Amino acid sequence: MKLFNRIFGKKANFDSKEYWEKRYQYGGNSGSGSYSNLSVFKAEIINDIVQLNNIDKVIEFGVGDGHQLTLMNYKRYLGLDVSPSVIKLCINKFISDPSKSFMLYDNNCFSDSAGFIEANLSLSLDVLYHLVEASVYEKYLIDLFSVADKMVVIYSTNEELPQFGGHEKHRVITRDIERLIPGWMLSQEIKNKYPVAEHGEEMGSRANFYIFIKK
Repeated sequence: MKLFNRIFGKKANFDSKEYWEKRYQYGGNSGSGSYSNLSVFKAEIINDIVQLNNIDKVIEFGVGDGHQLTLMNYKRYLGLDVSPSVIKLCINKFISDPSKSFMLYDNNCFSDSAGFIEANLSLSLDVLYHLVEASVYEKYLIDLFSVADKMVVIYSTNEELPQFGGHEKHRVITRDIERLIPGWMLSQEIKNKYPVAEHGEEMGSRANFYIFIKK
């Protein structure tokens, strides 16, 4: 992925949508967080949440290449992503699975006041710190919470950190959610099983789980 970092890290106006579309076009994947020990950890936590809370329908904002999805147990699932290339990939990968749907997500063209798009649980995994642009980040949060009628699960960093490679910006997401999204509260934080301090950059992560419920 160093090629993508060199190309986009020098741009004055970074475009996160363009970054991910180009990354997938050139054969890149969703990153180490969607594979190996980290993907298994995320699947264990989310599958438990789904089972314990009788979740019937899940909408994920940022499905990526679908590898993480292969480990999940969902009754009904809608995967959204900004990259047309990766949406096509997922459609083909899960073409024989009638429980899964996929659609392109464009935050400039996403408005569902009538509530046609909704789920018990709305999901965001390793996405928020890749949304460098403030307006894109805030609209994504609003859309993420707007489709959930029960619970929102976020896997992300939650602190201000140095920007990595031009395509990451780390923020205090809990503070931003409190400011932008009324009517929701943080119910639980689940610490990462593989923190970077103990497992390094490749096998570890700075992200934790943040579970929000309606007040």
